Amino acid sequence: MMNLETLVKQAPTEIKKEFFYRDFKKGSLIISPTQKIEHLYIQIDGITEVYNQNMAGSFFLYSVDEGYTCFGEVELFYEELKPLNVFAKTDCRIILLKKESVIRWMKLDFEFNMLLFRYMALKLNRNSDKMAQIAFMTVKDRVLYSLFTHHKMGDLETLSKEQLSIEACAPLRSINRAVSRCVDEGFIGYLEKRFSICAAEKIEAYLEEILE
Repeated sequence: MMNLETLVKQAPTEIKKEFFYRDFKKGSLIISPTQKIEHLYIQIDGITEVYNQNMAGSFFLYSVDEGYTCFGEVELFYEELKPLNVFAKTDCRIILLKKESVIRWMKLDFEFNMLLFRYMALKLNRNSDKMAQIAFMTVKDRVLYSLFTHHKMGDLETLSKEQLSIEACAPLRSINRAVSRCVDEGFIGYLEKRFSICAAEKIEAYLEEILE
């Protein structure tokens, strides 16, 4: 099976004419759950981070994707499904392709169909794996994971201990103990009911190790 890079480079001329190239700066939001997906997003350069949200309202890092990949392939054909948050971890270049052009490409190239189905299956399996990993984390690790995710999402200052309790699926007394440990270990700060991140790189390395 051909990879996405090869398929993009060998796409039919009539499809390539429909490619709309867009550049996203580091830290910018590429896709949000509130928007209607009307294009297939094909990442051709850069690194993106994708965040999902569970039923408790907690965001978790779904994937980190580098180089060629795509987003919106499911939501494009199932409008009731909310898209995930996609952020540019580095400067990124994305090809936007309208739904009508995607369908034409699918009719013209069976390999493109197979690749889209492969991405759909891969992401479904990845989502299940991530949820299972988080479920087996300690309260302290879930607290740290939630805090760091909100930091990356840019809304850490609005996060309360009560909401953190819901997201980490733990009683408030356990949250208080976990927060105290994280403060003592130099990961975070907590002052006047507001959280802050003290060692972003240290937290990122720690979470990567436990989520391997």
